[in-house]
Amino acid sequence: MAWGREKIGKAAQEVADHLLLVENVKSLQVAQKEMANAIATLGDRLRNMEADMRALKSDVKFEALKETQLMVGAVQGAFNEKLTDVVVRLSHLEARSTSQSPLISFKSGLDSQEDGDQPAS
Repeated sequence: MAWGREKIGKAAQEVADHLLLVENVKSLQVAQKEMANAIATLGDRLRNMEADMRALKSDVKFEALKETQLMVGAVQGAFNEKLTDVVVRLSHLEARSTSQSPLISFKSGLDSQEDGDQPAS
């Protein structure tokens, strides 16, 4: 009978080991499903982040374009002011040079007499 109990003990141990193995396999399957779900969730989050990054890049590009437009406008405005200043200075110089020169110069009167033209009396 001792030998029968030993066989029964081994069989019971094998059954217990088998049941433990089955439980471990079930736990692994559950963990594998959870990992697959977590990976799918991460994939969704990555896709959302990529979409957000595209939108952010678009916003950044738009802001950079607006800043560039403002800078170009400022440079254009400054150039226009300098050009206007040059034109005004040139106009003042022309006005000053014409106001300082006499209407009829003495030399031009002599030149006409040398040519034989007589001044009208």
